Amino acid sequence: MGGLKSEALIIFTLGIFSMVSRNLGIPNEYYSIIDYSPDEIVSQEGLALLFKRWKAKHEKVYTSSEEKEKRFKIFQSNLAYVIDWNSKRKPSDHTMGLNQFSDMSFDEFSEIYLSNMEPAESISEVTAINRVKLTCSHPSSVDWRENGVVTPVKNQGKCGSCWAFSTTGAIEGINGIVTRQLVSLSEQQLVDCVKTNHGCNGGSKSRALQWVIDNGGITTESQYPYIGKNGTCKTNVPNKVTIDGYKKVARDEESLLCAVTQQPVSASILVLKDFHLYKNGIYRGASCPSNPNNLKTNHAVLIVGYGTSEDGTDYWIVKNSWGANWGDSGYINIERNHELKNGVCNINVWPYYPTKNPTQSHLP
Repeated sequence: MGGLKSEALIIFTLGIFSMVSRNLGIPNEYYSIIDYSPDEIVSQEGLALLFKRWKAKHEKVYTSSEEKEKRFKIFQSNLAYVIDWNSKRKPSDHTMGLNQFSDMSFDEFSEIYLSNMEPAESISEVTAINRVKLTCSHPSSVDWRENGVVTPVKNQGKCGSCWAFSTTGAIEGINGIVTRQLVSLSEQQLVDCVKTNHGCNGGSKSRALQWVIDNGGITTESQYPYIGKNGTCKTNVPNKVTIDGYKKVARDEESLLCAVTQQPVSASILVLKDFHLYKNGIYRGASCPSNPNNLKTNHAVLIVGYGTSEDGTDYWIVKNSWGANWGDSGYINIERNHELKNGVCNINVWPYYPTKNPTQSHLP
């Protein structure tokens, strides 16, 4: 009986959101990535059809009717959350949409895809110790994708290996800048071989960078393909790309901006519910912690550029590792020059860049 009441409440809530949104003149494309009509969400039949279309789009298959019913209820709850956000958002806020994670609760999603980042670091290391403070003259915008040094968006799958993707992305970037060759590198090698990290259960980007240095390099994606689970380290693969070292960036906006001006930068962020259902626009992190001593992050990403929107909002261009179907073709724009000391959801706290032939990369 409770389940029926819950479903009725969700349908009623979705119906109210739908009517409010139509009255506000919100276009249909703001509802989801599958462009559903608001009229589809005011009946159980309409929701069931929408769920069926969503399952087909994302190739979802459930092993039992009980599992399907559970996922349908979570889907409805996430849909209500998406429509509520989009109906109340300010014009300059990001939009949310249904994506491949919409049948998962945020707790489930966090368990599989997120993990504590940089567990070995202490608060003291967030300060000036061993950190590079940078100043520079910089262009108004940078997008390293346009320079051919960013590989296509990858997908970590059901493995908490974001740290490996952030690391390879940064190395791919500096290697491309220095050698003028874009080489896709092996995340699986890092997952299997960096024993100071925890494979699919999370890890530190700095430890991964140090492993590449100690190992004499890293191999390519084609030599050591990604399988999305912990495996046995293969030692008979050739190292194809090397780096000379790596630097920690001071957590002020100017230092991070100057680093990104020169190359893609590995960073971490605290992912919250409004992040994992992001569709497009500038993410402002409305729920991000405001306490500067809260340094928690749970996901690693790659900053590949920056820009300024038409309304004057500065933002980072951030490559994610959840596939091209997530967000804006696999990317998210995150507000920069934010009033929060640590940036939006602590994005300024743990930035790193690898070095390779410093005379050409122009970094200290």
